[in-house]
Amino acid sequence: MNLNRSYLITATVVLASASIMAFVGCGEIKNSGNSFAYQYIVGTCDTKRHAFTDKLSYCKGLQNHSANNNCAYDERRAAFENASCGASFEQPVN
Repeated sequence: MNLNRSYLITATVVLASASIMAFVGCGEIKNSGNSFAYQYIVGTCDTKRHAFTDKLSYCKGLQNHSANNNCAYDERRAAFENASCGASFEQPVN
């Protein structure tokens, strides 16, 4: 393999990795104290930021599919389970 082809492959991998990181992301923000907040962005779908003063409201907010623009179902379910919200995460109704 010549140097130019090796450089092209490396550049392609770097650009592809950067593109994936830019378009697929999710982030959970849990503030310290008695405040809970999150925002998830998956591709172009954004839940927007939601903040709550108590865990019960946080858990209910994670399950509210319409308030979350029907985005980031898997990420919200994982946060629900990680927060030990208790009941099972509700499936969206189609």
